[in-house]
Amino acid sequence: DPAAAAVEIERGVTQLGIRAVVINSHTQGEYLSDPKFWDIFAAAEAHGAPIYLHPNSLPPGMFEYFHQCGLDGAIYGFGIETGLHALRIITAGVFDRFPKLQMVIGHMGEALPYWAYRLDYMHQATVRSQRY
Repeated sequence: DPAAAAVEIERGVTQLGIRAVVINSHTQGEYLSDPKFWDIFAAAEAHGAPIYLHPNSLPPGMFEYFHQCGLDGAIYGFGIETGLHALRIITAGVFDRFPKLQMVIGHMGEALPYWAYRLDYMHQATVRSQRY
């Protein structure tokens, strides 16, 4: 319930003195990149409350392939799932719409800083080629 979550962010910041928000990544396989969740970003930005995107277990469509080889959970799956979620948020244009929004991606950015050059370079290449 994104509208209720936005109200709770406001209540937490203004009445309880909470300074940040924790979201456990996907919700039953749905990601915050979907505009139906953007009231949450609007509330966090409006109240200066950073959002910590906390790892979650893999959604059903991803779980089997990681579980088969013992890579689900904290060993690898959590980081991959959270990194994917962060990239979905970026590519959906969340930071274009909410430029003052602050997000925290734990565990050294779930490896995304190590991929930064490749992500940027390949994104530019796919835009130039009109692939997406």
